[in-house]
Amino acid sequence: MKKLFIVLIGSAFFYSCNSPKPEVGQEAAAPESKAFEFADEKYIAIGKESLTQLAKGNVDGFVADYDDNAVFMWSGGDSLANKGAIASYWKDRRANVIDTITYDNEIWLPVKANQAPPAPGVWLLNWANFSVTYKNGKNIKMSIHHAFHFNDAGKIVFAIQYVDRAPIQTALAAKK
Repeated sequence: MKKLFIVLIGSAFFYSCNSPKPEVGQEAAAPESKAFEFADEKYIAIGKESLTQLAKGNVDGFVADYDDNAVFMWSGGDSLANKGAIASYWKDRRANVIDTITYDNEIWLPVKANQAPPAPGVWLLNWANFSVTYKNGKNIKMSIHHAFHFNDAGKIVFAIQYVDRAPIQTALAAKK
């Protein structure tokens, strides 16, 4: 994952250094609109705080920066529609299924999409390793990826969690 990230950043650097310079006496042409560009780092703080609150078990803090009509989706196709449903699901999950969550080796990338797809606007991408201990005593460690899409008010309108559900289902099926 880190190698891919480094290659992407390096490619962006070399691409930006390769842009033609105007000749002396010529005015610079208006810059082209790029499909993607880096977004404000304030979105990293929002994403980190949201996941920190979930790890602490504070689901209200986890959804604090979600829009009322937000949608939370998983890579397997399931989804929750609206902030209340998202909060209800995670409150039940934290109270009855998950004992602890920890994240490490986090990578955060705020991106502004100027053209569709996936959707124009600010996206915050996150890659991390996480460890979950379940109420049945089982623990899993694996990689996770999040994609958060923000509206103009700075609220999360889409949260997509890419995770392999097979180890989770195996851990939850295990007896103490």
